[in-house]
Amino acid sequence: MPSARRPSRVGLSSTLRVYLNGVTVDPSKKLAYVGGGAIWEIVFREGVKHGLGAVGGAVNHTVVGGYTLGGGYGWLTSAYGLAADSLVQATIVTANGSVLTVNDTEHPDLYLAIRGGGGNFGVITEFVLQLHIQRPTVYSGTLVYPASATEDIVEATHKWQEIAGEKDSATEVATVDDEGNAVFIINPFYNGTESEGRERFKDLLAAGPVSDTTKEISFEELNTL
Repeated sequence: MPSARRPSRVGLSSTLRVYLNGVTVDPSKKLAYVGGGAIWEIVFREGVKHGLGAVGGAVNHTVVGGYTLGGGYGWLTSAYGLAADSLVQATIVTANGSVLTVNDTEHPDLYLAIRGGGGNFGVITEFVLQLHIQRPTVYSGTLVYPASATEDIVEATHKWQEIAGEKDSATEVATVDDEGNAVFIINPFYNGTESEGRERFKDLLAAGPVSDTTKEISFEELNTL
């Protein structure tokens, strides 16, 4: 019987410590074998050892599972699509206890369903993700603007969108600072050098940010911003 005073649920003791958070990279096939409990930090760390990157969470302590099963938008999405598009295979435990390998030839209907359909079809114990050639450094950081720069930001964003390509991405958020002032926070991203990135986002940089921390950083650091 379940009990709030006991350290476990029915059928599984909390002392088993089943983490399933390992990550193994096959550099020749550009594949990552990712445990269902792993976070993106581990995937990025193991990938860059081989010059490879993944379409993963912009916040590196996000768990791979829910992010990927829900679609997953990341910094590399412009080039490679959503995280779900990089899912080439999964091991899933269904409600009846079956352990299935799903991919485009084995249980293809279930494979299609989990690529964006969420965790509604079973428990994923392993993800196999397609990795991509990735340079060690990128251009990114944080730009902060006052509300008075709104028109300039909108115009600069439109100009950037007209030329944006596979190496570009950005997030833009309207919020308030610690003093209650309305501000815009923009995180530009360019998969290249700082000089290339600054040229790409020159109109946003000229729109009057009150703070600019953008620079050339490691791919791993990118996902800690």
